[in-house]
Amino acid sequence: MYGGGEVLYPSKVATGEKPEPAVSKVSMTDTEQSILDSLRDLDEKIRQMATVTPKPNLLPIFERLDNLARELPRGTDPDLIHYLHKKSYEKARLHLEGHREG
Repeated sequence: MYGGGEVLYPSKVATGEKPEPAVSKVSMTDTEQSILDSLRDLDEKIRQMATVTPKPNLLPIFERLDNLARELPRGTDPDLIHYLHKKSYEKARLHLEGHREG
C-alpha cells in the first residue's frame, strides 16, 4: 500500500459552498520514485531508437528496474508489482504517474 494517504477537501468547504469530491493525496516511496524515473528514462530511449545511431543499450535500464522491483517492501501496491514482474513497463509508468499527482 502507499503510505500516508491524506484526504484533502477543497477550500469551498470553509466558505459553506457545496464541496467538490475529496482528493486523496498519496505519497510515493523513494524506490517507487526511482522506478518511475527509470521507466521514464526507458520510454525516452525507446522513442529515440527510430532516430539515433547507434541504438541505445536498454539492458542497464532493465537490470535497474529488476533490482528496484526486488527492493519494494511488503505492502507495495499489488498492481505495481504485477506490472513490473510481467515487464508491463508502460502500465507500471502510467500507474505510478496516476498515483504521483494525487
